[in-house]
Amino acid sequence: MKAKALKPPVYYKQRKFKADKINLSAIAKYALSFIAFLCLSHATVFDSFSPFALGLFVGLVYARQNILILTPLYILAALTADFSLYAFIYTITPAVVLTVCYYLCYKASKTVTLVMLAVCTLIGSVPYIAISCVNTAAYFEIFFTALLAVVFALVCEIGCYALVLRGLNYHLSADERICLAVMLAALSFGVYRLPLGEFNIFYILAAFASMFFIMNFSKDVALIVGIAMGAGAYLGGGNIGVASLVALWTALALPFRGLTKFSVAAAIAVVNTLIELYVDGLSFDYLELIAVITGLILYLIIPKKIVEQAAQSMGGLSQKAASRNIVNQNRKEMSVKLGCVSSVFYSMQNMLSSAPPVQVDAYTVADSIIKTYCAKCPSYPNCTQSNLPFHIAQLVEAGMTKGRITILDTTSQLSANCKNLSALTAYTLSACETTRQKLKSANETDECKKLLAEQFGSVASVIGELGQDMKKRVSYSLERENSIIAELGRHNIIAEEAIVYGESPHLSVTLAVRESDYDKAVLEKIVSKVLRCKMERASIVEKTTGSGWRTIYLNSAPRYGVAVGMSRAAINPDCGDSLSVTKLDDGKIIIGLSDGMGTGAAAKEESQSTITLIENLYKAGLKSSLILPLVNKLLCLNNFETYSTLDIGILDRDSGVLDAIKLGAVATYITDGQSVKQINSHALPMGILDTVTPSVESVKLSTSDMVIMLSDGVIDTMGEDEFLNLITYEKSFNPQTVCDRIISKCNPPKDDCSVVAFRLSNNL
Repeated sequence: MKAKALKPPVYYKQRKFKADKINLSAIAKYALSFIAFLCLSHATVFDSFSPFALGLFVGLVYARQNILILTPLYILAALTADFSLYAFIYTITPAVVLTVCYYLCYKASKTVTLVMLAVCTLIGSVPYIAISCVNTAAYFEIFFTALLAVVFALVCEIGCYALVLRGLNYHLSADERICLAVMLAALSFGVYRLPLGEFNIFYILAAFASMFFIMNFSKDVALIVGIAMGAGAYLGGGNIGVASLVALWTALALPFRGLTKFSVAAAIAVVNTLIELYVDGLSFDYLELIAVITGLILYLIIPKKIVEQAAQSMGGLSQKAASRNIVNQNRKEMSVKLGCVSSVFYSMQNMLSSAPPVQVDAYTVADSIIKTYCAKCPSYPNCTQSNLPFHIAQLVEAGMTKGRITILDTTSQLSANCKNLSALTAYTLSACETTRQKLKSANETDECKKLLAEQFGSVASVIGELGQDMKKRVSYSLERENSIIAELGRHNIIAEEAIVYGESPHLSVTLAVRESDYDKAVLEKIVSKVLRCKMERASIVEKTTGSGWRTIYLNSAPRYGVAVGMSRAAINPDCGDSLSVTKLDDGKIIIGLSDGMGTGAAAKEESQSTITLIENLYKAGLKSSLILPLVNKLLCLNNFETYSTLDIGILDRDSGVLDAIKLGAVATYITDGQSVKQINSHALPMGILDTVTPSVESVKLSTSDMVIMLSDGVIDTMGEDEFLNLITYEKSFNPQTVCDRIISKCNPPKDDCSVVAFRLSNNL
């Protein structure tokens, strides 16, 4: 099949220039193109004609940039460098030739090739060759310049295709890297020759570019950039010392990039100053030093996000940038899928919630009785004339409401007409009992539907929130990652990789460290010092892989830390009380205490299953208003007569607010060493009634408060007065000491005794 040609309609139809479609990125792109034309217009070899500006013009056209916009920019830049008729002719001719070439290829359905553009470049140089040969006899220089224009055009075609059309964030081939390095050298050549009095802006560009590539690219890329820029400056000024200077400060600044950008900037400034002092003494060019420092300052004041985004768009930040971009793309796709799943669960909730409640109509039951019983009676034709459904419905009303039917519930007309009233009454009562059982079963089914609908809605909410979180783009900080790896290395903690994402105060860090370094307590302190934010290990546990490396997950520590102590005394080896402390991902902590009915293994299993189920539901992100009714319903549906008291404290470590949730539990006590506050429960334990309404109270804690939760065995054994006297004047700030002291007073215990105490501490 014949290949489809590259069509010039790029410029005539599809990409026809329209003012209303200009955007900021297009303006910036063409502005940079003009600056590049302006710099390269000063990169002349033997006379005023610049083969490099022509080559860049051809390369940008090949990269499908709008020739109608590039042409005036190219001509304006050339005239700025050399305002003459010759300069206008040298620039307008290639533009006309390229336009005609693309138009002819479009008409002939041919593909525009590199060879065609090379020929167009040579044809576009004919006016320069002809005019120069007439005016001077330097034929070698003239033809060499024309040949250089053709070669540089080929270089720019390959480089611009990678730079503009495809983007540098893809893997570059060897020829593309070489072409880009040559283009950078030519650009440096032109910048070095830009007239600005005694001030050479090349050093501003060189210092800025060195900082940018040192901090965001691999070492070999930074060195190549330094060498290419130095080579361009050497061609522009003929001073090999400039080339050596740029390459040398790049090489010597590279070891400092593991610290901070300020260290790299200081290294470049110091190296430049020392070399200049060594070569020229105190008479060195101070303007050159000012230019270098200006370039360094320009890099340092640019916001970090802008620098990293620019580096990522150019394929910088080594291979990490690509993987991070993939992560964000995967997060976006996952967000869409989670949104769809959430919609499914919401639809299921609506279907279950929209079912109408089951209702019983006395006349419906009466009609059934008439059809199944009265219709068989010989006297039935006589009864139909006396509004029989109404009289039977009166019996049904009595049977449904009172559970029995007496002579007082029978209408006088029914008593007079019915020959077998006692049998009818017994049949009606039986029908009422059957209806009642069906109604009870239907109501239980409705309750289950309602419970399922609530759970579906809760799951949909959790999945929806997760989808919204996944939708947020994750930002990374390569500078901080390198600093963390370097600082850990100084403490003999080897990190293979560090990933920092988020913004303070909500930072997350993932580290891959040697297995021998995994349990080092100083690790969190080092990371906290580098990030200037206290970090703590997340609740995620990474299993050993056997590869010698383990992953550690760190999150920003909340405002408050929590110290927890617990102690117990049991009548039997199996304590019927269950204690639990669980850290949630949102910075909250759940402290739970469940007291199962009785003592021993059965009570232990009952309380443990209750507290474990509640923990998992909270971890899943469900709300208390849904969790507690669900667990209560499950306990009620159990075949065994079981119940558990429940005492839950949900502590927000950012605000210091404690949400105390109680079902049948004894009071929670809060002491500051001088007074005691109680949080009492007014609800029955779980598993007794079908519906529960827990006691909920919120309390703002301070760092001087000690919260004590306990099972009823402590009060039964000690007595409330002795217990209150003990904790009122408790001066210890150690929760474990407090728990041990309370349990020591419960000897021997009358029931299973459990105590958990906790207090806040400042993290910041």
